Amino acid sequence: MKIDVLVRTMGRPTLGRAVASALAQDGVELRVLIQPAQGLPLDGAVLGVSGTDPRCEVLPLAGVLPRAQAANQLLRATQADAFLFLDDDDWLEPGHLAALQTALLQHPEAVAVHTGARIEQAGGAEGGQCLAPDSVDADALLLTNRLAIHSVLVRRQAVEDPALRFDEGLVCFEDWDFWCQLVERGPLVAVPQMTAVYCLSPAAGSGHSAPSDQRQRWLDAFGARQVKRVTPERLARWIQMHAQTAHEMQLLQDAVSIGATESKNLKLELRALRAEVNAFREALDDRHRYVDALRAEQQVLARALDEARDSEQQLVVARETLLDELRAFEATRQELTKLEAVRLHLLADLSLLQAQLQGVLSSTSWRLTAPLRAAVTHWRVLQSAALRRSRALVRFARNSGLLTRQHVRHHGVWGVLRRLPHYARRLPQRWRWMAQDEAPLQGNPFDQVERVRRQGPQRPLPPDLVRDWTDVDASVSVVIPVLNGGAELKALARKLLAQQGLRSVEVVIVDSGSRDGSPEALRALGAKVVEILPSEFSHSHSRNVGAAHATGDFLLFMVQDAFPIGDRWLAGLVRSLERLSPQGVVAVSCAETPRSDSDIIYDSMIHTHYRFLGCDVQDRVGQFSGEDHMNLRSQGQLSDVACLIPRALFQSYGYRGDYAEDLDLGMRLIRDGHRIAMLSSLRVIHSHNRPAYYYLKRSLVDVVFLVDLFSDFHHPRIRSIRAQTGQVALASTWLSDLRASLADVPEGTPTARWLGTWVSRLRESPAPSSAAGATGDGRLDAFVGRLLIDHPAESGGDREEEPFGRALAARVEHFDAYLCGVHTHFNPALKTEVDAAVVKIFAQALGTLMAYCWLDRRGRAESDAERQWAAAVLAELKAGV
Repeated sequence: MKIDVLVRTMGRPTLGRAVASALAQDGVELRVLIQPAQGLPLDGAVLGVSGTDPRCEVLPLAGVLPRAQAANQLLRATQADAFLFLDDDDWLEPGHLAALQTALLQHPEAVAVHTGARIEQAGGAEGGQCLAPDSVDADALLLTNRLAIHSVLVRRQAVEDPALRFDEGLVCFEDWDFWCQLVERGPLVAVPQMTAVYCLSPAAGSGHSAPSDQRQRWLDAFGARQVKRVTPERLARWIQMHAQTAHEMQLLQDAVSIGATESKNLKLELRALRAEVNAFREALDDRHRYVDALRAEQQVLARALDEARDSEQQLVVARETLLDELRAFEATRQELTKLEAVRLHLLADLSLLQAQLQGVLSSTSWRLTAPLRAAVTHWRVLQSAALRRSRALVRFARNSGLLTRQHVRHHGVWGVLRRLPHYARRLPQRWRWMAQDEAPLQGNPFDQVERVRRQGPQRPLPPDLVRDWTDVDASVSVVIPVLNGGAELKALARKLLAQQGLRSVEVVIVDSGSRDGSPEALRALGAKVVEILPSEFSHSHSRNVGAAHATGDFLLFMVQDAFPIGDRWLAGLVRSLERLSPQGVVAVSCAETPRSDSDIIYDSMIHTHYRFLGCDVQDRVGQFSGEDHMNLRSQGQLSDVACLIPRALFQSYGYRGDYAEDLDLGMRLIRDGHRIAMLSSLRVIHSHNRPAYYYLKRSLVDVVFLVDLFSDFHHPRIRSIRAQTGQVALASTWLSDLRASLADVPEGTPTARWLGTWVSRLRESPAPSSAAGATGDGRLDAFVGRLLIDHPAESGGDREEEPFGRALAARVEHFDAYLCGVHTHFNPALKTEVDAAVVKIFAQALGTLMAYCWLDRRGRAESDAERQWAAAVLAELKAGV
């Protein structure tokens, strides 16, 4: 069945909404015909996107058309099986036309079918359901019209032969007149639903908003037309219906009178009942108070009984302890008596032996045999040394054979032959340990280790080691902002999607312009990928976008280069949050375990960081304990390396800012009375091997962020940049000497205090230098070179006012303490790592100095040139962090 929706319009702004509601109808084949009645072409902006739909057709202009004439124009244009009128300020709800079409097909005898209409006041205020979907009676239709024009679907065959049209002589009520004519040709079938919306405006409409005198004239004219339709039979039915209505009204009034009398009696009974209930409640309250008193007394007696039992048990234990101590004391006393007798006997034997020894030593034979005894002793020493050398040669030969077979398996025969010069060079170093002979292990070596019990509460076992594990009934959405994550990101997605112990796991990837095929590969794995423009990326915005697309009970924020440990790691995080929630914990993060290729400076930094947070060896719960920056940073730290939080709670907070968004969220949570946790019992594998220039940039950004965030985070004054550049040049020269000396350190040199001598040299150095040494990082050297050109070093001034040298020395001392705590002796690999570490420490100190320069000069008009220079340095170093 084809349906035409006929729209007569004066070009009002609501036309687009009306047409869109018609075009959105499903399950019907329709066309929208629009007749402009204002005499002017329609503005395309009014129709909007609907005007481009091929099902939408605008009829040619025919001048200014009254309502009835515009409706007749549309009736002449329709060719569909059925049609429905729609005014430009009304609209259709979904399923309206489909329901009407079904009803019209089910009732072939009907000339039309109709629904009810829901009335809305202009501006969105909803009115009553005034146009109800009742069956339409031809007699009742003469007196009242409850049909909205767009609630009626008319069969076109019913208005043909002869043609049925709107009366163009009517200014108003033309649709009422049309329905009165239509109902004479057949029945109207009601569809019991409200899917047409009738917009009622107090300032415009078809008669209801007209002045009362004008509306009365229209009603008088229309009433005269309706009188002509009244037949004697219809009038007789009205009289009978009125009599029946009057009789029903009388019955209703009688029932109301009887109900009033009964209501008075019920009220009296209700008052009496309420009085009884109140009395019962008072008695019940008295009983409850009595029972509560008995229970309180019973609890006091139970506590007293428990205390008495505990005291009795303690007395019994104390008595047994005293008896044990007495028995032990008696046994000890008896043992001491025996030992005293033994001591006296041994002293007597010792005196006798000393006398015999003195006699031997003073004898002639002892003096004569002295040279012979010396010769025998020397011979045994030489024999033992030769035996040790021969055994070392045997062990060297045996171990050489084992090592040769191992290298042949690894490199092949030709590979071993090509490496012979290398083996020859290293032979003196390898002789010492290849000639050693380790005692063979007897059984399991770990069975020989004394077990040390930890004091205090035990750390939770990793989830994968829990034998009686029960799954967590929760779903988690993992949100990861990415850019060109590559194979490592795909491995992370597979690991997360394979996590066990949860109801479901969802991975939400927020991609900001990857060009390595990551989005397509991640979609193929089953992840949800949300793509944003590179210009839209920030650490907060990208994570907020991912959270908006997540559906899990919990959100886990991660980074693309972290990797979980175990198949129940994610379930362990959720279980830890549930375990700590009675303490008020609402979010948890876990610590990092560095990758195997992590450099020593990163290991030192996270070691210091987790000691500062208090989660280096145990789980830590943080709460608000003060507004100073030390308390807020140590207690409010969350980490987006792995941060779990309920989705509903995160939606009320969200991330803010473009940097350190995780710390900001944690501080807001604890300020609001929540608690957060940093877990040491669960960890994620994550680390970075950054160049020294990155540490320069990161250190500057960190300091500026902390000063702006915390009012009590003070920084020193930098009165002279040129004095500082002299310290920088001196430190870089010191650094070059240190690296050259480090290369010459023999293997096996103890690490203890090796760097301490260089720290002392730095602190005791004379006047600043004007020439810089090389650090080995090209971009860092270029930055130092530009710094010395922009601000040539100057001498003089109070060195106590220059913080760079002191800060660098303190950083190296801190690193030296970590180095000596982990490594005891230098080897080639350690020397390489220490070499890179001291360069990165220098870069960190330099970045902190540049931050101090900017912070000390922003907002100060008297140093405009230096302030502009510092702002340019800030913009250069802040980019990309």
